[in-house]
Amino acid sequence: MSGASGRALGASGGAPVPIEGQQERAGRPYGRRLELEEIKRLHSRLILVTGDGGVGKSELLRAVGAELRSSNSAVCSGEPVRLPHRPGALQQALFESLAQTLSEFDERTSLLERWGDLVTSAAGKVAQARLKGMVAGAGRMMLGMVRARAGEEAAELASELASAISKEDLDRLEHRVAAQADSDVLATFCALAQEVCELVDQPVVLLLDGAERLAEDDFRLLLDLAEQMPSGLHVVVTHSTAMADQVERVQRLDRLDADCGGTNPVQHVGLRPLDELALQSWVVAEPITPAVDFASLHRVTGGYPLHVDAALAALGRGEPLSGISGNRAFVSAMVTNVAALEPRAQELVARLAAHTDRPEEEQLLALVGMEPEEWAAQERYLQRARILVTNVNGLPWFHELGRRAIWFNVLSPRQRELSSRRSLDLFTTADVQTLTLQNSIDLVELVRADPEFAGAQSGVTEVLALDDSELGVLAAVVELFEPSSNTALNLDAVLRHARHRFEAGGDLIPVVRGLSDRGLLEIEETQDYAIVVPSLESAAAYLTAVGRMATRLPRVPTDALATRIFDAGLRPLLGSFAIAQFGIGALSATELSGRLKDAEWVEEDQVRRRHDRPGLIIRARLGELGLFAAVNFEVALDRDAALESLGAAAVGEVLGEPFVIDFLEIWPSPPLPEFRIASAVEVATGHDFRRRSGRDGALPAPRSVREMLSLHMRSAGAIRDILSPLERDALRLTRTLGFAYALLDGGYLLRADIQGWDKVVEVDLNPDFGQAHMFSNLERQLDLGPLDSLSSVHWGGITPTHPIPTLVEDSVKRLKAFNAEQSRTRLTVPMDDTALTKVLQDALDRRTRDAHALIEAGVLPPADRALGRSHCVLVTPDSAHPGRLRRPHGLAFVLSFEAVGEPVVALRQLDIEETTTFVDSPGGWFEVDSYRPWFDLPDVLESPAFSQSDTSDAIAALLDRERVHILYGELDRPGVDLPE
Repeated sequence: MSGASGRALGASGGAPVPIEGQQERAGRPYGRRLELEEIKRLHSRLILVTGDGGVGKSELLRAVGAELRSSNSAVCSGEPVRLPHRPGALQQALFESLAQTLSEFDERTSLLERWGDLVTSAAGKVAQARLKGMVAGAGRMMLGMVRARAGEEAAELASELASAISKEDLDRLEHRVAAQADSDVLATFCALAQEVCELVDQPVVLLLDGAERLAEDDFRLLLDLAEQMPSGLHVVVTHSTAMADQVERVQRLDRLDADCGGTNPVQHVGLRPLDELALQSWVVAEPITPAVDFASLHRVTGGYPLHVDAALAALGRGEPLSGISGNRAFVSAMVTNVAALEPRAQELVARLAAHTDRPEEEQLLALVGMEPEEWAAQERYLQRARILVTNVNGLPWFHELGRRAIWFNVLSPRQRELSSRRSLDLFTTADVQTLTLQNSIDLVELVRADPEFAGAQSGVTEVLALDDSELGVLAAVVELFEPSSNTALNLDAVLRHARHRFEAGGDLIPVVRGLSDRGLLEIEETQDYAIVVPSLESAAAYLTAVGRMATRLPRVPTDALATRIFDAGLRPLLGSFAIAQFGIGALSATELSGRLKDAEWVEEDQVRRRHDRPGLIIRARLGELGLFAAVNFEVALDRDAALESLGAAAVGEVLGEPFVIDFLEIWPSPPLPEFRIASAVEVATGHDFRRRSGRDGALPAPRSVREMLSLHMRSAGAIRDILSPLERDALRLTRTLGFAYALLDGGYLLRADIQGWDKVVEVDLNPDFGQAHMFSNLERQLDLGPLDSLSSVHWGGITPTHPIPTLVEDSVKRLKAFNAEQSRTRLTVPMDDTALTKVLQDALDRRTRDAHALIEAGVLPPADRALGRSHCVLVTPDSAHPGRLRRPHGLAFVLSFEAVGEPVVALRQLDIEETTTFVDSPGGWFEVDSYRPWFDLPDVLESPAFSQSDTSDAIAALLDRERVHILYGELDRPGVDLPE
């Protein structure tokens, strides 16, 4: 489904309730800075601000006045004068606005003192005698307006001046102003305005609001005014374009440019709805509760400030967006516009009004039954008629509140029924990927209103009955299920996803079973595991589910989420690759290595053949959601190029959320030292931890279960601190490890391992319901966060034991498992005295450092002796094959002893003659003196020990490994892995 992001706030139900008294906001006009600056430049004498009803014209006009006054760049009237519906409205408004301007002028007292001279001057300049008395009358009329605004200090002066001006002239003027548009009145106004402009010596700006209300005679007077205004006077006037006849009027004003020879008497500033960025600025500056989804707010309001203001107020009162509509004037305008349409266009509007989003072109043409050319003409007609007044996805469509007005106030119940059924048929037969999220939301309301249709579609009635917890679990399944692989989902992963990503609460096991009973999920459950797959058999059921999730859940599910994350966040960086396996979760490097290894086997001619396919192991996070990927490449060069690209783009954004690549590893990797932890503990304790018999009783047992688990937690942390990132991953110690435990009847201990925790908690748990129920119950009891992972559950006795032996055994097992999933399970080492000695010394130093670290962490007892042993190694060739000295299959004889200072290792290769001398020496290879010819040994060795084995076994043991591959000569051979 396209557009499946964001959230529609609230659920609709029935006709929206009109919100009366909605007013355009006074104050900052968000998103209008460019238009504001354009008007303030005063390029023309008449500045026309146009736009649809509610788009913010009046608000912008008030902002223009406020900024001009604060900047002192012009003398501007106060509040805009609202043009009324009556003859002479323009004339009256012009005089009133000019009077306001005089009142706002800083030196109003001196201006009043000169008012008589100003009126006399204006009267003397008019050519016609009949206008002289009108100028005097206008002077007295304006003086009354100024007096009302100027305050007590000017009252007496105003009275004196008023008595000097003929009341007869005033009465005559007022009669003509009130009667009709009058060119003489306009000339009178222009004469007085010119005197005012010359007096104040600044631009004079008058603000008039609502020219669409002017009668035709007054509108023609406005056209005349545009051509007759004196220099220095500017009139900023708003005019709606909500209706077709209003658009035609605006076009008449625009044509004045051509009529005036291009002198540009009219500057036209058109306002469009606000974009989402402007809405965000608005909401950030004036935050409300609850949080606002900007996409939904923009969709419903169309970005019209009048409707945005009403919507924010409704949200602040806890009302859903789906419950609002335009005020009665807005609804009435839509009803009028539809009524004025041709019959065929009215039929089209009825068919389309069920759709909040514009359908895809093919679907739309099917819905209206037209060819593209015919629809294009009708679309243009509906735009001119102010029916399609905004854009949805870049194409003309209904303003959402206008659509609601048409649906509930224009169409009859029968029309709505027919339109709904036609749209339902369209939704349920279309390709799901071509539908938008809003289509699904619309479908929910349509099927609710059509029970017959809902009952005929498999699963729709069941989906309509789901509560929020059931929707949350179903949403988790929709996100996690990958139709391309059709692999069942682990129930515990589904429930964790539902709890953290969709806020599903309570005991979710009954919820899952309820979904199964309704036929919306298929579940297979045993004592040890439970798996689920979705069972939304009809497209209508799926779309209804998504539509309900969009209005009920905190987020909208993204179907096949892993694929979408991979395609958006990883695929563009990988270049050419052979196979990619990915999913939601946190599979270990061992598990992902296994997938890469399996992908090297290809069926060719009914025979399985292996191809070298180097790979990458990737783990990433989308917000708090983990993603894994195992990618095979045909050649190492492609893999290395992808590795570089991924490393350079480790942080970004995918699907609107932060995306971080936090683990990258090439495959196959050099094998890891399987016995690293065992050897470190052996050095620290003096006990052989490679053999079970050597571990028994080597460390004191804790006194209680809690103490045992606390020590286990600290021991795991200490081990984690000494490991490389890859070793941590192989041992599943990438994060801290905590425990929840329960003491059960019969003397049993249940231990739950929790990745991301650093505490030990006892819980009350009944394990009789199976593992799925137990996992869900534990997660709910412990209130695990999205980054906390219940990784495994263990059973055992309640007798406390030291955890180190178990950790050692687990480490050996897991490191061996990791190595087994690499293409080469043996480390290659050089049989060169100098090079191999360094390799062995590095391993010995690491072993000693590890032992010290575990003791210092307090998880192993302090040693009462020097840590570590020194080693002397003699490598002999196979005497049975003297001609194979370059690749001998010989033996290694090892002398070890307690180190004096730091442990050291020395190695010497012997040839055939030297081997004979060594073996035939007095006392044989198990005597210290047999080694003295080859090594510089102290006079006294503490606790000497001797061993003999195949060379590879001896070297492997010194490197804490099970097996190694020894390379004799050819040290520069490509592909050889040497330890770091």
